[in-house]
Amino acid sequence: MTSGEARIETRLVKTEECCTLYYGWAYRTPTGSISIDWNPETNQYDIEVSSWGSTGSGQGILECCM
Repeated sequence: MTSGEARIETRLVKTEECCTLYYGWAYRTPTGSISIDWNPETNQYDIEVSSWGSTGSGQGILECCM
């Protein structure tokens, strides 16, 4: 991305038999801001993106159990 910003944040939670990867991502074009904060109460990311141009954001969970 030549003029703008993209960010991704991850949090890995391990138990004896499983691990869970929580992630949040966002992008914006110039003249804006991105805020990604982990919310441990909900195990999710709080994402705020603002811009005069294009923006996008999302989050997800990936689990791996043996």
